[in-house]
Amino acid sequence: FVINMRYSLMSVSLSQKLGKSVRLIDRFLISFVNTDEVFAVAISKGAPLGRKYLYGLTLTPYLGWSLGTLLGAVAGNILPAMLVSALGIAIYGMFIAIIVPPAKKSLPTLLCILTAIALSCAFKFIPVLSKVPSGFAIIICAVAASVLFALVAPIKEEQTEEVPMNNYIQFFSGLAVMAGVTYLVRMLPLVLVKKKIENRFINSFLYYVPYAVLAVMTVPAIFSSTASLPSAIAGFVVALILAYFERGLLTVAAASCAAVFIAELIMKFIH
Repeated sequence: FVINMRYSLMSVSLSQKLGKSVRLIDRFLISFVNTDEVFAVAISKGAPLGRKYLYGLTLTPYLGWSLGTLLGAVAGNILPAMLVSALGIAIYGMFIAIIVPPAKKSLPTLLCILTAIALSCAFKFIPVLSKVPSGFAIIICAVAASVLFALVAPIKEEQTEEVPMNNYIQFFSGLAVMAGVTYLVRMLPLVLVKKKIENRFINSFLYYVPYAVLAVMTVPAIFSSTASLPSAIAGFVVALILAYFERGLLTVAAASCAAVFIAELIMKFIH
């Protein structure tokens, strides 16, 4: 369940973007397919999110994963190794396309992302920290970066409300409990958190969480997602450039895959 702990944060954050058309039964169903990819696309859209949009968003990748699994089982050994390597960077390209545009417009968001990345690299490369399971590392880095910037750079809101410290304890204790099992970490926050959270600190925390989580999941993992480090760097750079100019998710993902493929071809030709 450690790997799935991040979904408790994702679901609480997503709950604040749901529109009035999303019913209780919808929350149960949507939480079942609240994956990294679905969350990434959902938080990139403006609130509120309607039930029809969410069902379309969750159904499409679900069918794609099922079909992709079937095709992978049938043709996985047929595809060229360079093509398989290139496709490995696609999901990271999509994450980059989501976090870069807001970072370009907001210095605190950029600094939060960079802090999360620095912490993620520390847990990857520092011997003592590298022993921490990846699921714990993701949650620690994302929470630490989000809490830090919720304190030093709270988002501006028209209405804020002071909440007793006991409520903070209940809030974060609830997140820990929600991380107990796979489905509950997705379902409980999305079902139980129905009202708009008014507290400025928690709102700021939830604002930074998506970007921190996606940043931690992207770096440094992206540099080992392909057959070689140079091709991964090529894909990463292309994704950054296109994301900076706010190209679409599919465009950034496809271009980063193409960059990896071309880099692999060049290296094969050189060697």
